[in-house]
Amino acid sequence: MIIDEGVPIVSDSYRDECARRGIEGLEHLFADSIYATMGAPLCAQGETFGVLFAFSIEPDQSVDADDLALFLWLSSEFGSIVRLVQRYVWAIEEMAIAVTF
Repeated sequence: MIIDEGVPIVSDSYRDECARRGIEGLEHLFADSIYATMGAPLCAQGETFGVLFAFSIEPDQSVDADDLALFLWLSSEFGSIVRLVQRYVWAIEEMAIAVTF
């Protein structure tokens, strides 16, 4: 949903947010329960290609405006960096394939 809509998701209750959206949560992947969450799109050059996801396993933790502002800044910075690393890896892979033929 974050990738499709290109907007962040913030919730103090992960389970409630998943239920509201009618989606299966990811809690089965973690040993602890998930409570407060933030998810933001990773973008580079206007293209959304991934998601930065952060969560709390502390039931009393909540997300405030400062948390969200910092998280959105991080996702905007990480998007360009991750995309540059991906391009580097893709170039190395292409070079390795070209050498083997």
